[in-house]
Amino acid sequence: MENRILTLFPKPIYLAGDRYLDDDSFNDWVKGITLMLEKEEMFENYGENFSTKDRYILERPDFADLKEYCLKHISCFLHDGLRIKKNNEFYITQSWFNANHTRSGHHPHRHYNSLVSGIFYILGDLCPTTFVNENHGPLGSMFGFSVEEHNALNAGTRAIENVPNTLILFPSTMEHYVEKNTSGKTRISLGFNVFVSGVIGSEKEGDLLNLVKEGDKVCL
Repeated sequence: MENRILTLFPKPIYLAGDRYLDDDSFNDWVKGITLMLEKEEMFENYGENFSTKDRYILERPDFADLKEYCLKHISCFLHDGLRIKKNNEFYITQSWFNANHTRSGHHPHRHYNSLVSGIFYILGDLCPTTFVNENHGPLGSMFGFSVEEHNALNAGTRAIENVPNTLILFPSTMEHYVEKNTSGKTRISLGFNVFVSGVIGSEKEGDLLNLVKEGDKVCL
C-alpha cells in the first residue's frame, strides 16, 4: 500500500461554468452599470472601497435576469453539488454593488447572518478574491513553518481569479479580502448573501427548525 494524504472536510467554493451574457451584450451592460454607479448613492468601506447604500440591488426589476442567473447557480451549488434536499429553498437576502478604485482594496471579512455568499464579477480582472485558511497552517497550529513550495495542503491563503461575467459562491464563514487595485481601472462587483427556508433537522433528534419565508422575511 502506498503512502497517501487525505484532505478531510474541505471548504467548497463554487465557480460558475457559464457566463451571464454573451460578450457583446455584457460589454454594453457594463457601460450601463458604470453610468448607473456614477449617480448611485455610495458609502465608503474599510480599505477605501465603496458600496451602494441600496442593499437590495437584485430586487430592482432591471436586474431580474441577473437574479435568476444567481439563483440558478445557488441551486446547482447547494442542491446538485452538496446534495441538500430540495425541500430547503435558498434565496438571496441582500445584494449590493462594490467599487474598488485604483489603490483601494477590501479588508479581510466574513459575511454574518448568512449561509452562502456570492460575488458576481463585472469589471477589473486583475483583482482576485483571496480566501484565508482558517486552520492556521497545515497542522492546524499557530506555528509558522517555512515550506519548500506552497500547495493546496500548506497554503495560508488562496487567490481565486475574478473573471468578469461569471459568479463564485462560498460559505459565508470563510474570511476573504481583495488586495489593493493596481489594474488602472475600477474593479466593480456585485455581492450578495443567501439564507434558507424550509424544515431543517428532525423531531426525533430534537433539532427541528422550521423556517417559513413570508414575503421578504423568514420566521419560525
